[in-house]
Amino acid sequence: RMMEEYPSADGYPPLVPDNPALRSDLAHLVSFAPELERAGWGLLGGAWTFSSGPASKGAVQKWEAAVATLTRSIAAHERPFLLGASPTLADCALAPFIARFELAAARCRSYDARASSPALAAYLEALEATEAWAATFPDRILFGDAVAKFTSLDYFDHMTASLRNPMPTS
Repeated sequence: RMMEEYPSADGYPPLVPDNPALRSDLAHLVSFAPELERAGWGLLGGAWTFSSGPASKGAVQKWEAAVATLTRSIAAHERPFLLGASPTLADCALAPFIARFELAAARCRSYDARASSPALAAYLEALEATEAWAATFPDRILFGDAVAKFTSLDYFDHMTASLRNPMPTS
């Protein structure tokens, strides 16, 4: 339903492709979100707070299998985004999770997802180069510091933290 209601914003490429095959791929990727989230939370060792120490071999394998699903889509659609040359609804739905899991795993679980998957690294770099991403994702270093301090993606207190300064002052 969301694909029908929000196809694009004025002046930007459509978030939902017109091509029926791409629409089908988009629906598949969006429906993949719960599996990606399970793999990400497993990699971090919990959803509310993270385990300390390196991620388990089994958790890394599940994460890498989930990432492989995404990178196969990127390769099939000739990069740099999940369905081709510009971000779609699939990127909007999945990228915030991918980026946060990748950052938290690096900062809290001694796992470098970018080094483990050059295709994932290239995807994240393509996202980071977009104006929309820069406007909506916190600074990696500051956000990483906050995630490492609180060992959680849900630490955000909305009163003293912001995109510009994701570390709470209290």
